[in-house]
Amino acid sequence: MHIYKQCLATKPLQEINIPVKNETDIIKFGVSENKPCVWFLARKCCDKNIVIHSYMTGEKISDDLELNYLGSYMLDSRILIHVFFEIKR
Repeated sequence: MHIYKQCLATKPLQEINIPVKNETDIIKFGVSENKPCVWFLARKCCDKNIVIHSYMTGEKISDDLELNYLGSYMLDSRILIHVFFEIKR
């Protein structure tokens, strides 16, 4: 297994495909080179579609979603973005 980084787009909803087995393989969220990124333990056995949800402070989040919190980051304009994910089944 190796640790890899995947940069994310700055948009409300996106889907990425990364080689993780489950939620615990996503180990860190942060900003690298002014882009939001996730770091994960890459597994040869698996590829999962991960749906990334980004919300501004005060924005409504549907109660129907079962999301895992990744972290928060601030854009240059001082808007705080909160990032969650779900593994698409």
